[in-house]
Amino acid sequence: MELLVSSIKFDITPTHPVSLLGYFNDRVSTGVADPLFCRLLALESGESRLLIIQVDSCLIPNDDAESLRKRISSQTIYRPEELLICTTHTHTAPALVDFYGARREDSYRKELYSRIAERSKGLKAKTRCSVKTTRCSVKGLSHNRRWFMSDGKVVTNPPKGSKNRVKPEGKVDEEVILIGFFGEKDDVLALLVNISNHTDSVGGTEISGDWPGFMERFVEEELDVPLNVITLVAPQGNINHYDFDSSKNQTSLEEARRIGRVYGKAVLSNLFRCRTVDNDKLRAELRYVDIAPREISDTELGRARDTVRTPQSTNDGADLKAEDIETPAVLRIFASQLLAFHEALPPCYSVPLQVMRLGSIYLCAIPGEPFVEIGLELKQSYKGNTVVPVSLANGYFGYIPLEQSFDHGGYEVKQGVHNCLSRKAAGIILESLKEMLDRLTLQDR
Repeated sequence: MELLVSSIKFDITPTHPVSLLGYFNDRVSTGVADPLFCRLLALESGESRLLIIQVDSCLIPNDDAESLRKRISSQTIYRPEELLICTTHTHTAPALVDFYGARREDSYRKELYSRIAERSKGLKAKTRCSVKTTRCSVKGLSHNRRWFMSDGKVVTNPPKGSKNRVKPEGKVDEEVILIGFFGEKDDVLALLVNISNHTDSVGGTEISGDWPGFMERFVEEELDVPLNVITLVAPQGNINHYDFDSSKNQTSLEEARRIGRVYGKAVLSNLFRCRTVDNDKLRAELRYVDIAPREISDTELGRARDTVRTPQSTNDGADLKAEDIETPAVLRIFASQLLAFHEALPPCYSVPLQVMRLGSIYLCAIPGEPFVEIGLELKQSYKGNTVVPVSLANGYFGYIPLEQSFDHGGYEVKQGVHNCLSRKAAGIILESLKEMLDRLTLQDR
């Protein structure tokens, strides 16, 4: 059965100053370094179909993602399980939720969702295509950002060159998975690129799509065709681009451009080495899994109350990033978040997990920032297929660390309103996704 595809993108850059989400303090945009986009990819084979929606945003909150899914499903041919909504996680885009210091941009948010729903309603897969995929490695761009220090504790983003660093806590995933949709004349119609790295290389207060945007523009320029290069961010909760042995400044627009070009060159050098895959099986499953909230001890509550009662020091107005987690200003933020989280503690969270199948390719969508080991285990458990773990998809439940990491410390394991799942969440999510993968792969037996 033939496979049909259509792909569009539209500009979602705000036209006025907005609060940018990604750090602990509020940052109001002062200009536009490069544009933001929403990208849609529609696939259809017979009565089966899939729709991937990617937004240049740091995150889409859970309620918004669920509401948008229902809205699109109610006015299109797509069933809820056939819709995947994900973000690039750029830290220089408008806030779609109150998050630490950032304030939700309501007018932008409402207009964005309305435009996505409207463009989804008008999009129909119509061009015959083949699907090809390949894998390659890009070394030197991703690093585990959680380091064991000489005192035995783990610190997120320790000072570069620190002699107290002992070793990284975990692994990296340098593999890039490329999925290309090709027309009858072998022309490239759209690309999906799965990369494990944090999208926070720009900094500052100018709006930017960060390295995914630069990667797309580089590929477009080299191929000399307009093209949707859809970055599906692989698990990266403990990964970023900082080389901790380098003294080089790695937060700038130039750094985002450099990273985008390196990934873009990898895409181009492997694009026409892709192998054709069976593409006549479009399937999707969406499961809501109940996961308990993050466990909080009495000792942690007591420390948080003491921290909040401590007189507040002056803030010099600098950006408060993950490197600043041990500063008094950020410790007060964490303490306040923990107390607010404890006051509104639900019995459990309903966490959406999704698997989309395209022949022998399986997209596994996780609503948060899983540690890289979660994606590696999913890929290694199904070596006969191409498993593509997608983070920041269908909502956001914060970081999803490995259970043992909670005892080590670091930024990612701090409890809070936006970092809320149980210590056991990683295991529950892995088990559930493997069950879903088993069910979809068994359909061929």
